[in-house]
Amino acid sequence: MKLAERKMKLFLSTVIAIFGFQFAFSQSFEGVIDMTTRNPQKNETAEIEWHLKNGQHRLDYNSVSGDYTATYSLVVANNSAKLVSSTGSTTNIPIASLLKENYDLGGYYVTEQNPNQKVFGFACNKYVIQAKDYLVEYWISDNTGLSLNDFPEFMRKGLLAPVNDLQANGIPVKIQVKDVNGKMIYSQTISEVDSGSVDNSLFQVN
Repeated sequence: MKLAERKMKLFLSTVIAIFGFQFAFSQSFEGVIDMTTRNPQKNETAEIEWHLKNGQHRLDYNSVSGDYTATYSLVVANNSAKLVSSTGSTTNIPIASLLKENYDLGGYYVTEQNPNQKVFGFACNKYVIQAKDYLVEYWISDNTGLSLNDFPEFMRKGLLAPVNDLQANGIPVKIQVKDVNGKMIYSQTISEVDSGSVDNSLFQVN
């Protein structure tokens, strides 16, 4: 496989995994969210800086997977999505592909609840749910300035569906997905939520 093709696949695999969670942030929120995703099956770690303003999104992405690295940006604005390489070239991406469900949890039940947890300074309640094929852990915080109620209804599915059913206040600042044997499949962690002005030029891509 060509290096450029492999980088594209690595990028999209992580974007698809997180978009069901992150793309749903409040349309009124303006600011920057820093997060990290890990995919042990692909030996991939990605550091992501997410800029949001008026329903527009810019995802600046740096990933390492073995000997391969990827530095790209994804810009979603005006009902279109474009992948921008480190050299400035752009590729149109179907928005529908970004909303693809990676984890169909089906039926599930809560097996554990632990209050008074902390993730990067965010006070959280931890919930563990058991699904048919997955064990999912959530650390939910209500002091990020964001609420699940701000998310579009169509986004409250997949990894977010149990959060809605838990009737927990706030959003998950950390999610870990494990298989039935307890082996880690995927994780994502928010390290910072910084509300503030975002320059419109970040969303302008030719």
